[in-house]
Amino acid sequence: MRWRQRASEPPARGIEKVAASLLTIALLVGCGIAKDPLAVALGDGSSATASAAFALEHHSSGRLTGPTARTMLDDARRELSTAMEQVSALSASGDRADVQADALPLLARAVHDLHTAADRIGSAEADAAAARLRDDATALERLEKQAASLR
Repeated sequence: MRWRQRASEPPARGIEKVAASLLTIALLVGCGIAKDPLAVALGDGSSATASAAFALEHHSSGRLTGPTARTMLDDARRELSTAMEQVSALSASGDRADVQADALPLLARAVHDLHTAADRIGSAEADAAAARLRDDATALERLEKQAASLR
């Protein structure tokens, strides 16, 4: 008789239990995948630096108008400044502190090059700054990957 009682229970109860278990597991796994703040800030800095280099290179080749390039440079300047503030505000230790120490001068140089290029857009100085910004973006991307691997 007991078997008949269980068989007569709606099958949804078992499915509800499985669904609740899977949801709990998904939530626990999702909570453990938080992005590293240092890696995120370095990624933002790399992206902003690459965007600035892109704007300068395309303006220099005539594929981007002056106002559009200036807008892109202003956006990159804000993003890069924010990334630098975030990296400098983090308290890191060990290998993470080494990555932070390597990143800060790079970010400072990128901010300086970005200001130089924005003030002299279309000049040889801006073209040289674009090349340095491209190199800085690559270096920041390398540091971002290094920071992400230190989790």
